[in-house]
Amino acid sequence: MKKLTLGRWTINPEINTISQTNESVPLEPLTMKMLIFMTERLGQVVTRQDLMEHLWGSTVVSNDSLNRIASQLRKVFLNDEDTLVETIRGVGYRLSNSTTTRVSGSGIPKKDYRKLVAGIFVIIIASVVIFRTGELDEKISTVSPELNDFTQLPGFLLNPNMSPDDKILAFSWNGGEGTQFNIYIMEEGSPTPIKFSDNGFDLGPEWSPEGDFIAFNSFNFKDQTSVLQIRSLIGNTTRRVENIGTLNGISPIDWSPDGEKIVISSAPKGQRRSQLHLINTENLALKRLTEKRGEVSDVMPRFSPDNKKVLFVRTDGKFNDLSPNQDRTNDVILVDLTTGGENPLLEDLPNLFGIEWLDEETIIYSTRQNHRSTVNSFSLNSEKHTVIFSSPNIRLQGLDLFNKSRQLVIEAQRFNNNIEVIGLTDTSAYSKKQVVEFTSSDFYPALNSEGQLAYISDYSGLEQLWLIDAPGAAPKQLTYFEEANNISNPEWSSAGDQIIFSIRAPIGKIGIGKIDINGTNYEILRKGNANYGSPTWSADQASIYFYSDSLGVLRQYKMELESRQTEKVAEGSVVMARETEKGLYYVKFDEAGIWFEDKSGQEELLVEDFTFISLAEWSISGNTLAYLSPKGNNTEYVLFDLDKREELKRIPLPRMKRPVPSLGVAFNLQENEIYITSSTEFTSALNTLSW
Repeated sequence: MKKLTLGRWTINPEINTISQTNESVPLEPLTMKMLIFMTERLGQVVTRQDLMEHLWGSTVVSNDSLNRIASQLRKVFLNDEDTLVETIRGVGYRLSNSTTTRVSGSGIPKKDYRKLVAGIFVIIIASVVIFRTGELDEKISTVSPELNDFTQLPGFLLNPNMSPDDKILAFSWNGGEGTQFNIYIMEEGSPTPIKFSDNGFDLGPEWSPEGDFIAFNSFNFKDQTSVLQIRSLIGNTTRRVENIGTLNGISPIDWSPDGEKIVISSAPKGQRRSQLHLINTENLALKRLTEKRGEVSDVMPRFSPDNKKVLFVRTDGKFNDLSPNQDRTNDVILVDLTTGGENPLLEDLPNLFGIEWLDEETIIYSTRQNHRSTVNSFSLNSEKHTVIFSSPNIRLQGLDLFNKSRQLVIEAQRFNNNIEVIGLTDTSAYSKKQVVEFTSSDFYPALNSEGQLAYISDYSGLEQLWLIDAPGAAPKQLTYFEEANNISNPEWSSAGDQIIFSIRAPIGKIGIGKIDINGTNYEILRKGNANYGSPTWSADQASIYFYSDSLGVLRQYKMELESRQTEKVAEGSVVMARETEKGLYYVKFDEAGIWFEDKSGQEELLVEDFTFISLAEWSISGNTLAYLSPKGNNTEYVLFDLDKREELKRIPLPRMKRPVPSLGVAFNLQENEIYITSSTEFTSALNTLSW
C-alpha cells in the first residue's frame, strides 16, 4: 500500500510506522489500520460501527477494544498541536489536521457537530490519564501534607458546604451508625453538630448567598425520587420542589451568586442519566439547561462567580454515579446561561469527585486514580494544572471552598489495605495475623518456596516493590520509582532469585519489569502502549507468559527472555497462564473455570466453579491446585488434585473485616496458610486543607 501524508507526518503502512523529521513511531497493526481509515476520511466523523466493522469484520469485540486503539492513536499526536483525534460522544471519532485540507463527504453537519462534546478515552484496565489541555506543572510529592480535622465524629460524613461567612459548616451525616443520613450544621471548633433535617436520607446541603437558607436533596428510597427542600434557618420554614426526578451526583445542587436561581442535576424517574435544570427561587419554576446526550450524565453544577456561566462535569459513570468505587471518565464543561453554548475545559479526568471555583479564572477539582487522591487547581487563562495535595491512603470526595481564604473543607475517607495471614490448620479456630505493621496500603502478596514475601506497598508515598525475607523481618524496598505509577502482580522465579511484575502506569512506561531480590539488575522486559498483565514464568525460567490487549482483545503470549521473541499461546481471551512440565494452565477472561492445555494442544476444563474476579486467586504447587471460590457472601478455599482430577478439600474462610481479594492472594500450601489483602481501617471525616 502506498504511503500517505498527514500534515508533516508520513504514514508508511508497509512497515507500520508514522514518521516526521528525526522521529519515527511504530504502530500496532490495528492502530495503523484505524489511522489509514481515518486519514482517508480526514475531517469527517466516522462512526464506531464503521470502525469496528473495518478493524474486526464479523468478529465480536467489546467497545473497550476500539477505545484502546483510539487511545493509542491519540497518543501518537499528543505533542502535535496541528493534529487531533476527537471523540464524538455517542457517535464515533474524527481525525483533523489544521495544515491539511479536509476531505469533504458525509458526516455530522457542522452546525449539529457543535452541539456534541469531544472527549478522550481512558484505558479501563490501565486507568491511565492524559490531560490534552495541559500537563501537571508539579510532580506529586512523595511526602503528602497533612489534612487538619474539622470534625471528629463517628460514622460517615458527606457533602460539606461552608456558610458564606465561613463560620458554619453544613453536611450530611449518618449519626455514627445505620444508613440514614440527615443534614447537620456545626461551627468550627464545636464538638457537637446540630441536626437540621430528619427525613432519613438528606444529602448535598447548599447555603444561599445570604446564609439564611439551606437547599438540600431529600431522597425517597421507596419510589426512588427526590424532593428539593429549601429550608430557612430562621423560623425553620420550608419550601419544596416536587416531581424533579432523582437528584444525581456527589454535589447535585448549587445556588447562584445573586440568589435568584438554583441549578440541579436531575435524572427522570426510573432513569440513571441526568441533565442540568435551573429553578427560579421565587416561583420554583423549572427550566432545562442541558440536553440528554447518550449514555452520559451532567453532574456537580457550580455557578461561576460572575453569575453568567455554570461549570459542571459530564461523566460516563456506570450503574451508580454516586459510587466512589466506580471507574468513570469525566469532562469538565462550561455552559453559558445566556446562549446555552458549551465550552469543554478539561477532558478525560479519572474519577472526579469534587469541583469548585477558586476565583473567576481558576477552578479546583479532586480526582482519584491508581490508589491516589489528588487535589488540583486549573487556570482557565493559562490552562495550567497545579497539584495542591496528593495522598495514597485518603479517598477525597466532596469539597467546598472557604469564601474568604485559600482553604478547603474536604470529605476524606481514610483506609489501610494490609496483608493478613489466615491459618487453616484448625478450621474451628482460625489464626489470623497482620504481616506488615506500616500504616500504608500493602497488597499483591507473593510467596516463594523459601517463605520470602514480595508485595506492593505505597509506604514511601509511591507504589514500590518490597520484600520480607523471613517472618518478622524488616521489609526491604526493592524498587525506587520517582513518579506516580501503578504496579501489580509480582511473581517469583522458580529459583527464588528474581521477581517479575506488571507496570500499568505511568503512560509510556507500561509493561513488565524484572528485578533481582537484592534490588539490582532492574529492567523492563516488555514495554508499549498496550496493557501487559499478570506475568508468570515458564517451567524452565527461560521465558515468561503474559496477557496483552495490543490487538484489541485479550490474548496470552509467551516471550523468550534471551531473544525477546514473542508467540501467541492458547485460544480465546486467556489470562494468567501457569506452565508446568505437563502443560499449560490458565483462566479465560470471558468464561468461568480453570483450563488445562496439554503438550499436544488439547484443551480441558478442570474447574467449573472458579469465577473470574481477580488474576491472583489461584495457584499450583506440585500436583495441587489451590483457588478461592465465592459462595454467597462468603468465600471458600479449595484444594484440587490435578492428577486425580478431583477436589481434595473445601474450607469456608472466616469473615474478614473488608476483604479485598482483587488486590492479591498468595497460597502457602506447605503451612496451610493464605496471605490476603484486607482493609483493616476505614474512617470518614471532614478535614480542612490550606495552601
